[in-house]
Amino acid sequence: MLEHCEENQIRPVLNEVFERVLDLTRDMYGNYVISHVLEHGKPTDKLFVIGKIKKKVLALSNHKFGSNVIEKCLVHSDKKQKEDIINEILQIRVSAADDSLPQMNGDSMSRSSNNNVISLQDLMRDKFGNYVIQRVVDISNE
Repeated sequence: MLEHCEENQIRPVLNEVFERVLDLTRDMYGNYVISHVLEHGKPTDKLFVIGKIKKKVLALSNHKFGSNVIEKCLVHSDKKQKEDIINEILQIRVSAADDSLPQMNGDSMSRSSNNNVISLQDLMRDKFGNYVIQRVVDISNE
């Protein structure tokens, strides 16, 4: 749709999407909308979406639909944006006191108070997070 419509036709739709970026990113169908913006949107639209997402990289990387969007961010962003996202991933150390983020419990992410931090290794072992890490490795080799 983005690639076939005039700006005045698509801007109202994008404004609605931009108000709900994080919710759509975690939604079964909404993640495809955000992915489409990342693939086909204007650079300013991509910048806006990535700006909303990059501070939630951990929570989204460990989410079934959010991890797909994080991968799209890595593939369809400019060099600076890629670096920012990768730096967020590399600096993962989250206190268990932060109830807004999932905590590691065994082999999957859950809200557990048994562990105090989530490490990069935990993300690599996560059933969704490992795909994000694989994408980071792929991009680093380009």
